[in-house]
Amino acid sequence: MTQRKLYSLVLSLLLCTNTFAQLRRPERPPTSSAVFKGTVRDSFGFPLANAVVLVASRSFERGAVTNGDGLFSIGNLDSGTYELTVTLGNFPSYRASGIILQANEQRSIDVQLAIEDSISSFRSATISDATVSEGISTADIDALRRPEPSTRVESEAAIAPVVMPDFVPVKDRWSIPQFPEDDEVVDSAWNPYNQNLLKGDYPMFGNRWFFALTGTSSTIGESGFDRNFSPNLFLTTDLFRGITAFRPADLRFRITTAVNAREFEPALQEAFVEARVAVTSPKFDFLSIRAGVQPFNSDFRGFIFFSSEPGIRLFGNLLSNKHQYNVAYFRVLEKQAKSFLNTFHTRNQEVFIANYYVEDFFRSGYTAQFSFHQNRMGPLLANYFGWTGDGHLGRFNVNHSFYQMDGNEALGDSRAQLGALEVSFDQDWKRYRASAMYSTRGFDGIIDNAPFAGGTASFWNLRGLNRTRAERIRSSFVNPAVLLLNTGVDSDLTPKLRMSINGNVVTLPGGRGSGLDTGVGLRWRPLLNNNVVVNAGLAKMFPTESLRMMFASKPLVSSLVELRLTY
Repeated sequence: MTQRKLYSLVLSLLLCTNTFAQLRRPERPPTSSAVFKGTVRDSFGFPLANAVVLVASRSFERGAVTNGDGLFSIGNLDSGTYELTVTLGNFPSYRASGIILQANEQRSIDVQLAIEDSISSFRSATISDATVSEGISTADIDALRRPEPSTRVESEAAIAPVVMPDFVPVKDRWSIPQFPEDDEVVDSAWNPYNQNLLKGDYPMFGNRWFFALTGTSSTIGESGFDRNFSPNLFLTTDLFRGITAFRPADLRFRITTAVNAREFEPALQEAFVEARVAVTSPKFDFLSIRAGVQPFNSDFRGFIFFSSEPGIRLFGNLLSNKHQYNVAYFRVLEKQAKSFLNTFHTRNQEVFIANYYVEDFFRSGYTAQFSFHQNRMGPLLANYFGWTGDGHLGRFNVNHSFYQMDGNEALGDSRAQLGALEVSFDQDWKRYRASAMYSTRGFDGIIDNAPFAGGTASFWNLRGLNRTRAERIRSSFVNPAVLLLNTGVDSDLTPKLRMSINGNVVTLPGGRGSGLDTGVGLRWRPLLNNNVVVNAGLAKMFPTESLRMMFASKPLVSSLVELRLTY
């Protein structure tokens, strides 16, 4: 009896298991194991990672994301007709329809995405029977999938579009709709935050040509040591091709004309053509060339050359933009007497410059620059070998410069040096700084404009050692040796107002005198942007008797006010 009950129990369990297995309906296995594999690249042939690849038929849809080599693989597909879609960021979508996939077929497709002149254009694909040996796992792209097969209807016209709450499709990156929180922004031609065709916010024509028109008024008034009033007007036109948010322009034409409202003599401050010559790595390192009248600052501070002169310049970067370089040649122009704008007459002076920047040189956050300058003025020849740096070491900001100048026989085979160091650290809205500079006798830059040791809050920067501004833009190689020690604090009193308080001790070695240079500077931006900027500085020198003799009877007070308007 017990044995019969045991057999009955076992038989009942087997029947229940079989019935449950029949009731549990498994997922439909694919009738074939066809595979889509391929690569996604840009127009330069570089692989594109994180591109979304979707294949869809009438009954289902599957997707994948490309890996770092631009590869994708979508398997377990039924035979049938498919549509392939590839999307990535600002690239136009790629779409290929009517692709017939046979049972157990491995289909390879190479896709190229490129930003063309028409944002809605699609590239056609060439599908081959080649097999890609490496792929990636399929990905579940829930946010981009269509409705499940059970919810789809046969009529495509009856399918309502699916709009995700965190995704709003726009036809291009310039047609972003206005958000509700922007309703208080009043449309006006004077509003600097409005998108404008003349500010380069929209393409001027096609999809990659932009135009920017900028007008600037810079009015400078100086009193004290020298008196000067210089209202300058600038008009800049900039036409360029490219998407410059993440790479340099493919081609650029830029012209800046200027006129001084007192002298009414026209000037050409910029007039150059720039072209990208080559892309040198998959990380978009590049080589470009620029020819014409162009501004150039040869180091972090402008100790040697900071001017806008006619010339030719090769520039680019390497190793994912960690290294940058410049090679330039300039023919220097004469300057106007009051405004110091360019004239159309060349000076007998040629300048050659080569420099190389290395980011994270010996530790993260510090950039080193090594440079060579050559200044030739007729028979006079001076070579400059420099090492400068800028960055931070822990909490401290560090900026330094060292230059060795060697003159030829016409300069008496002279040798001179300049060394400068500034260390600062930030505390809330204040920056405390200390700096020192020493230059030996005879050292002179080419066309220097270094805002060192206080800027407009320094008599040294505003006036120098009894040299007019015209004298400071021409090398003379007769400067005395100078030792300068500086301390100061820069304070952001409000988001609109910055104040600098500065103190310098200037010493001429050899008993030639010393003096205390004190000053205060203000920078006011009433609109919280650079459309209206007011700079002001007041400085006074307290010299010893021997130093006072260098300035004769001139007052040792200097003030400057600049109003800069930009539209």
